[in-house]
Amino acid sequence: MMTRLYHWIAGIALLLIAAEIGYTQPSIEFDNYNCDFGRHYSHDKMGHQFIFKNIGDEDLVIHEVSTNCGCAAAVLAATSIPAGATGIVSVTMTAALTAGPMARKAIIRSNDPLKPRVTLGLKADVRKLWTLYPQQSFQFGTVIYQTELSQTLLLKNLEEEPFTILSTKVRNPEFTVETGEPTEGGVPITVTFKAGKTKKVFMDNLVIKTDSEKSPLAQFSIMATVTGQISFSQGQLYFGAVKPGETVARRVFVSYSKKLDVEELKINQITSEDKKFKDLKLVEGTVVGEDKHGNIILDFVFKAPEKTGTYTGMVHVSTNSEFEPIADLPYRAMVRQALARRTRR
Repeated sequence: MMTRLYHWIAGIALLLIAAEIGYTQPSIEFDNYNCDFGRHYSHDKMGHQFIFKNIGDEDLVIHEVSTNCGCAAAVLAATSIPAGATGIVSVTMTAALTAGPMARKAIIRSNDPLKPRVTLGLKADVRKLWTLYPQQSFQFGTVIYQTELSQTLLLKNLEEEPFTILSTKVRNPEFTVETGEPTEGGVPITVTFKAGKTKKVFMDNLVIKTDSEKSPLAQFSIMATVTGQISFSQGQLYFGAVKPGETVARRVFVSYSKKLDVEELKINQITSEDKKFKDLKLVEGTVVGEDKHGNIILDFVFKAPEKTGTYTGMVHVSTNSEFEPIADLPYRAMVRQALARRTRR
């Protein structure tokens, strides 16, 4: 700590001596270091020009102009500023989706020895114009594959101004959107999710374009998780870190939908396949019985090979269901050598 203090004092002393003997250097000075954009709505584009001057007696060279967020950008008009000349840093910022105070930074790095890094502050008060009722997003939860679900929410203008929906947009083809006639509570927005046979989480953003001059875009999230009619108590069979040659056991509970094509689910066979090493059968499963809720209990054992590494694959559970004859459960294990214990001296 004392060494750093000595270096700092020595640096200041050298600069003072240099100034006494007429040493030339650049010096950056801004008219102001902060910009308050005031109140804005989500998606609004804001812009400001920071004016600075080289008050030194040597050329000022700007090495880098950056921001601390992708929603803000800074552009420099010129990278070399002669002594006594001025420069401009143009900064743009997009209002966030979340209402409330918003703060960002623009960072200027130059060859000014006393101020090599200058931080410019940007802030705005983001107001919310759009909302959904009775919830703020489309959440479908778990959806059995090859089924279809719909949700209808009301799009409302919080300032109660009349508006017209011009278009709606989603990325995933599994989601479709329809708009209804305006009501006193808002405009009905219906999102329909058509689940295929792929078991995964679907996430999307619904972008609604309106004729509002204040904030023409409204954006809300959509999420659905596709599962089979046969479900496992965990999404992945994770065995953790295992030593070579060691065996680790895990227990899984299997449930099934009442819509299943059989009255009672039966497990016929359990096999496994490693993703990389196809000839290795690292996971073995056995049927233990049923719990008090009617869920089938499966016990799995991972037999770690001698070679270290991460092993991932799939457990295939064969059932008596024609609709879902094979239910798959991914597995993962990390085979690691045991760490040597340190001995105290």
